[in-house]
Amino acid sequence: MRIDGKFLRSRVARRIATLFLVAALLPTSLLAFLTYRDVSRVTLEQQQDELVGASRAYGMALYSRLLFVRTVLENMAKKGEREWLLNADVPIFRSLEHIDAGQAQQWKRAMADSAGRDPALMVHGGGPAKAADIMMAAAMPHRRGNLLAAHVNPRYLWGASEDVDAAYNICIYSKGVQLHCAYPDETGSDDDKLRGEWELSLDPSFGIAPWKVVAVRRFPPRRAHSDFFNLYLAVAGCGVLLIMLLSLIQIRRTMGPLERLIDGTRRIAAGNYDDIRTDSRDEFGDLASAVNAMSARIRRQLSTLQTLSAIDRDMREQLDLPHLIAKIGDAMRQIVPDADLYVLRYAGNERENDRLFVQHGAGTPARENAAPAPSREADMLVQHPLGLLDAAPPSFLPAAFAHNWRIALLWRGRVCGILCLAWNDARALNEETMAELAELANRIAVAIQIEEREQRLLYQARFDSLTGLMNRHGLEERIAHIESGNVPAAVLFVDIDRFKHVNDNFGHRIGDLLLQAIAARLREFAECDTVGRLGGDEFILLLSGASNPTRVTSSASSLMALLTRPFDISGEQFTVTCSIGIALHPAQGADGLTLIERADIAMYRAKQTGRNNFRFYDERMTVENHARLALEFDLRQALGTHEFVLHYQPRVDLKTGHIVGSEALLRWNHGSRGMIAPAHFIGIAEETGLIVPIGTWVLRSACAQQAAWRRDGVAASVVAVNVSTRQFGEPDFVETVAATLAETGLPAECLELELTESMIMDDVEEAILILGRLRALGVKLSIDDFGTGYSSLAYLKRFPISALKIDQSFVRDIVDDQDDRLIVASIIGLAHNLQLKVVAEGVEDVAQLSYLAQQNCDEIQGYHFSPPVTALEFFRMAAARQRLEWPLPDSSVLQTERR
Repeated sequence: MRIDGKFLRSRVARRIATLFLVAALLPTSLLAFLTYRDVSRVTLEQQQDELVGASRAYGMALYSRLLFVRTVLENMAKKGEREWLLNADVPIFRSLEHIDAGQAQQWKRAMADSAGRDPALMVHGGGPAKAADIMMAAAMPHRRGNLLAAHVNPRYLWGASEDVDAAYNICIYSKGVQLHCAYPDETGSDDDKLRGEWELSLDPSFGIAPWKVVAVRRFPPRRAHSDFFNLYLAVAGCGVLLIMLLSLIQIRRTMGPLERLIDGTRRIAAGNYDDIRTDSRDEFGDLASAVNAMSARIRRQLSTLQTLSAIDRDMREQLDLPHLIAKIGDAMRQIVPDADLYVLRYAGNERENDRLFVQHGAGTPARENAAPAPSREADMLVQHPLGLLDAAPPSFLPAAFAHNWRIALLWRGRVCGILCLAWNDARALNEETMAELAELANRIAVAIQIEEREQRLLYQARFDSLTGLMNRHGLEERIAHIESGNVPAAVLFVDIDRFKHVNDNFGHRIGDLLLQAIAARLREFAECDTVGRLGGDEFILLLSGASNPTRVTSSASSLMALLTRPFDISGEQFTVTCSIGIALHPAQGADGLTLIERADIAMYRAKQTGRNNFRFYDERMTVENHARLALEFDLRQALGTHEFVLHYQPRVDLKTGHIVGSEALLRWNHGSRGMIAPAHFIGIAEETGLIVPIGTWVLRSACAQQAAWRRDGVAASVVAVNVSTRQFGEPDFVETVAATLAETGLPAECLELELTESMIMDDVEEAILILGRLRALGVKLSIDDFGTGYSSLAYLKRFPISALKIDQSFVRDIVDDQDDRLIVASIIGLAHNLQLKVVAEGVEDVAQLSYLAQQNCDEIQGYHFSPPVTALEFFRMAAARQRLEWPLPDSSVLQTERR
């Protein structure tokens, strides 16, 4: 098999090859080390034993020669023979010496000193540089006391060097002294690890200390384990090379399929889902098969996702349900070829309006038909999120198909319909393919929901959710349709008068029911015309073709009459009135928004003129509205720029003619328009809520001025301040009054708050509570413009008031109008009976003054005595004690001229 190294460029291949090499080298090296160690140890032991054996053999031979020398010496001593021993080729003795008895004792002592006892052998000298002289003595029996001493021939005793194995250097030691060494020049290089020692015991035979025989190798031994180790290395190297060869073969067999798998996965990542081809029949083959299966699944799922993405895009851009169903059917046929698609769409609770969509074959449109019969088969499918396979076919599916798969179309638990695939081949569906089909089917449920939501949003965009009438957007579209046809029309802007009271007193639920009832009557009145609700209690009627103002006037009158009929809401009877503003097309507006705005302006003017009537739009209304808006803007800035001032109109006691108080009246000193009377801006302030901060400023300024007058000695005892309806309804109104009195230092009895009848009659019980708290502060209370409202005596006696003010509308005509005179007389009599003081407003001449005096009116104020004046002018009048001439002359001429 040819092996190339290209696959070793892979990091995995290099890592595996390295691991194989390490796995081969580590045990081989360890085994070599252990083997070398054991062989070296055994070889060393063998060499040591060999050296010990050599030293023992030499020692035994030496001992034998010593015994032989002693035997020969003793025989010679007995016989006296000596010459033949000296003349031999290797004589035993180097020399013989006869020692007489006298010298024998001395010689024996010398031998005893060297051996430690009476020895037969004596050693002289010895060392590394000099061989020892071995002497032996034997007694001579025929000569008592004489000894035969001999110097043993070293060549005989130690043996010739050629007689000893040249491989060894054998040395003899006695008490650490070297006696003999075969090669004395080599003793310094002995290795202690390669020494063979053997001890030759001489004490029993010769009476001297033992000699130590040491054998040392002269040359390094030929190490057999080196040959073994070299052979072992060669075998181990071949084994490692074989292992590496096999590992490379295996790596190549492994990396080939692996590289193909890697290349295949990269192609899959790049979007190429072709099969990975490999000849491997092992796990790599299984892995390649699994990857190919995964690739096929990814390809199918990606195709499904692309289809879903295209479907989602279609649903976002422009939803066409039949087109979308056809596209989903084509996607499903990539999973189940040649299948027919049936989609039954439910129409909410109206099952008779169910629709059936059918698609036969790829690329064909989905045809929409009426469902053959109401079906509730989806209820059974809700419990099967992956659908049912080959169950009993649904009623709308033809019986010609061998197989079917169906699933309920669900949106947030609500059934939208049923989807069914039908086919005839033997294709089987598994859970995975059914899951993909279910995902596609879910898009149809989403599309159905989106279509329904669009229809709901379209309805909500055009119709009011409470009444079902058209809203502003729907009305503008309808008016635009009329405009496109240049058809004359009238827009009636209807506002229910005082509808807020219904919500406040009966709750919003009753208010909503009343609005629905009003909407029903408007729908009944309009019939074929358009009715809409802008919000709250505001409605629009669009009368198409109404160009004649007379006809529009008749319609408005009829509508007002229709709405004033009582409404029965939850057992309560309600009667309402309305204010109507009318704008005509095309004369008063070319577009829907303008017409509605101008009808709104006209409706507002109808409310200003007393409600329960109608007004046609006029261009002057827009001009007045613009002026009103400009005035409102300036009014919001007036407090910050200190443009408000107070004028004070004196109140005069008719019995004494003296000034007893004043009424604080607000004036607006506009920066560019000069002084503006309250009638021009108080209404705007009431509507915008600015009346509350303005009223608080008036109260504080009037109290501060009255306190200053008191400190300056002005006799006027009380200042009257008007309270608006919005101001009286503030939750902290009583606290504001108390804080103002405390801040300015004005005694509470010096402040009189003027309230209107309508203000306190809106919620009588609440008004009584507030009036009681104010009275508890010590503040005086009066009802202003009495007689113009609808107070009843039953409530009047419950109010903790101190005065009634007769409205100037009654005073103005008391000279000429008998009814006014009777009303004034009645009010004065009623007030006195209730222990209340009476103040007449608007007194402008002597005749009026005389009549009021005759009726015992308590106080008057008006231009006859003084118009409202600045604080400085009032101070001068009060300080000068200006008064009416009293008693009145018969001619009823006043001393003070009318101003």
